[in-house]
Amino acid sequence: MAQRLTATLVVGLLCCGAAAAQPLPGTRARVALRAVAPTIPATRPAASPHHALQLPKPLHLGQAAPPSTFAPTPSQQPGGVNLKANPLPPSPAEALPNTVPPLIPSATGAGVAIDLRTAYGEAVRTNVNSLVAKERIREAEARIDQAWAALLPNLKFAASQYNRTVNLAAQGLAGGSTALPIPTFVGPFYTFDARLQAVYTFFNPEARWLVRSEEAGRLIRETQVKLTAQQVGTSAATAYVQLISAQDVQASIAADLEVARQTLQLARDQKAVGVAAGIDVTRAETQLTEQILRQQSADQQVAVANLNLARILGTPLGQVFQPRKNVIPSLGAAYDLNSAVALARVKRVELAVYEGQERQMLAQINAAEASTDPTLGVVADYGFNGNTPTQNIYGTHNVGVVLNFPFYDGGLADGRANEIRSQLEQTKAKHRDQLVQIEQDVRTAFLNLQLTVQQQAAAAAEVALAQKELIQSSDRFAAGLTNNLEVTQAQASLSRARQNLTQARVSYASAVLQLAVAIGNPEDLTEEVAPQ
Repeated sequence: MAQRLTATLVVGLLCCGAAAAQPLPGTRARVALRAVAPTIPATRPAASPHHALQLPKPLHLGQAAPPSTFAPTPSQQPGGVNLKANPLPPSPAEALPNTVPPLIPSATGAGVAIDLRTAYGEAVRTNVNSLVAKERIREAEARIDQAWAALLPNLKFAASQYNRTVNLAAQGLAGGSTALPIPTFVGPFYTFDARLQAVYTFFNPEARWLVRSEEAGRLIRETQVKLTAQQVGTSAATAYVQLISAQDVQASIAADLEVARQTLQLARDQKAVGVAAGIDVTRAETQLTEQILRQQSADQQVAVANLNLARILGTPLGQVFQPRKNVIPSLGAAYDLNSAVALARVKRVELAVYEGQERQMLAQINAAEASTDPTLGVVADYGFNGNTPTQNIYGTHNVGVVLNFPFYDGGLADGRANEIRSQLEQTKAKHRDQLVQIEQDVRTAFLNLQLTVQQQAAAAAEVALAQKELIQSSDRFAAGLTNNLEVTQAQASLSRARQNLTQARVSYASAVLQLAVAIGNPEDLTEEVAPQ
């Protein structure tokens, strides 16, 4: 047993000496892996019991590094393997068909440049909801014209030519004395009449209140145009943020894919010198396959995000957009909680809509009550009357004053007034509730914004630690101290950290949009350069 153990130790020492005589391929692959995380220093800092975790600055939406960042440069692989000159041998993972065609160009490809303000303004100008809201103003103006018709003179012209017969007996005129015989039946004979008539009701309280009601309705429609513009613009801004998020995920997964390729190269090099087992290569190929599928899914998500933004903006659905990079949404001013709540109570368009509805309902109540008031007007006509247009023609006229005084309408006016009063109380209750809802919206938006700022810092720190973990695990695997399961786990940790960071960026941008909507000034949204 002792001789066998001695022989084993000798063989091991000989193998170690042979391996030390020339650089291992794993060492070269390890150098390449270090290029995957260029933000991590090449030299490890000295451990200290008093060392505190320093969170990096919060990253911003659209800051994901492009895939080219992760390619090793000649300066990072001295004496190492040139992956372009020595391509990887084919593997089942790389033979996967690209089931999702590349619908989205790269960051340097063709596309329409767009920023947040452009997306907001274009949606307000072209979206169908904005167009419909503007058209409703014309509808309200037409209703005002209809209401005014009851207070303006009505003119009409009528002409007629009849051939008539009359039964005088049916009218009580037949018979009579012999001195003045009246025939029972008269006709046929001709009757012609051409006349211009004017009717003007100059005192009509109900009609005047209805005009005021429709004028209040027009103001409501104008206010709703502003509300619709904010809603449409906010939808466009959200779609814009979602597009940036999808592109960030796409770039992040591309980086993960490059890491998986480097890990596969490292596993093959380790297996070639007998340090790693075949299961390590298979595990690396499996990881590469998963990353390829994720990349295809990310490309599809970018295509869907472009499609959604194009639909909201009313542009051709095949349009490709290139949002600005290295920027974050901004309100353009700093707010504290109290000032934001006070400003929201002034600027929120929903409050103006409720106020307009209350004014309109008050006018409708007055109109219903005034329906039993007297009306006063004049009627006049002038025309020509005879048998035919050329026979027995004489000019005739009528002029008169018309007073209409309804005493009792069966309770119709009171019923209409009470119905509208009930609707008015409902609107006032909603108005009061909206005031509370506005304050809740602002407070919730502030809480979400504070949370997302913290999430960005934590997610950035998580990415930095995951990159360090990947470098350390790849070093251990290259040295033969462990299998590549540890590397695979580190890759998964880095992938999750990048996803968390992307989600934190999106959450921050969404929180800014939410605060702008809560305050009531999403049209003031802009972009500013993100802090580095």
